Amino acid sequence: MQRHPNRGKRQPITYNGFRRTMTTALKAAGITDFRIHDLRHDFASKLLRATRDLALVKTALKHADISSTVRYAHVLDEDVREGIAALEIAGTPVKRRTIERSIE
Repeated sequence: MQRHPNRGKRQPITYNGFRRTMTTALKAAGITDFRIHDLRHDFASKLLRATRDLALVKTALKHADISSTVRYAHVLDEDVREGIAALEIAGTPVKRRTIERSIE
């Protein structure tokens, strides 16, 4: 069997090469419901949680319009809900209707 002349040398990562590697790894791990785009969504969600800045996420994802980025705002809504739950566990009364209306 003849080997590729660049075998073992560092090469730029191509989309197809990455996709092939991911497909192989996911198959070996038995993961069937994963898309490469899920990595982009995960990155955007984590960046928004860390910065709270939709404009920054828009720039990082190279969205032409902020309306494409707004779909990630649910991440902030989840944080608000978790914060409310933490307050209630700590025994602090919370007016849920007012807060829930503000995050809908």
